[in-house]
Amino acid sequence: MKLSTTTTVLAALLLGTSLPSAAAPTLLGDTISFFRAYPNTGTQYGNAIPNTTVAAGTSDVVSWTFGSSPNSINFDPEANTIRFDFLVSTSYGGTASQFDGYVVSGIDFDIDSVSILGNTTAYNVASLTNSAHSFSISFNGTSAPGSVLVGVQLRNPTPSGVPEPATAGLAAAALALLGVQSRRRRGAVPSR
Repeated sequence: MKLSTTTTVLAALLLGTSLPSAAAPTLLGDTISFFRAYPNTGTQYGNAIPNTTVAAGTSDVVSWTFGSSPNSINFDPEANTIRFDFLVSTSYGGTASQFDGYVVSGIDFDIDSVSILGNTTAYNVASLTNSAHSFSISFNGTSAPGSVLVGVQLRNPTPSGVPEPATAGLAAAALALLGVQSRRRRGAVPSR
């Protein structure tokens, strides 16, 4: 479970502990799901692709077979990249009006943007779009084996202006205790 920054900051202040360092968000721990989609992003095409939970290390590989064509998706979560490896010659027909590619979802942090960081294939990227927790990539053309590397820029969480109800209740309780302690100190008569 990922706590909101507001909850973490208020809890640290109320408990008198130090704040955790603000680490950049990663894909680590996210359970990613994906599917090949054609002729639109809502229609699965071909065999199902297994989900994976992203773990630390140089890469996590999800492999599947499309017809007789083996393919894989590799993750480099520390660098927030997803590499699509095409192991055999394959054709895609994505255009402005037709989708032929992949939909990737299950990313816990909000996605700011996605971009192509490298392409060793002859595929053109017909479209690359993202929503809050997913992205889709559509290819066009025929290529011999190669890879397309997609960078995923995740949004750093920022404290919201309104705390969660549990956080507000905890803060109110802490303030009430401080008030009681303050009254006790003022009401005490010093001994001589």
